Amino acid sequence: MSTLADYVNQKLRAWIRRKFKRFQSHKTRASLFLRKLARENPGLFVHWKAFGTNTFT
Repeated sequence: MSTLADYVNQKLRAWIRRKFKRFQSHKTRASLFLRKLARENPGLFVHWKAFGTNTFT
């Protein structure tokens, strides 16, 4: 199941890069933004509750 959580996080990161212009060419910044969002709001997505927020790359 953790690979599924990683996949969902990758898709979220890709969405963030498409949605926000400041992250378009910055994969690392998008990951850091997603990590910060997950730590501040762990109940936002179910897989963040189940697997925690340390699965970002």
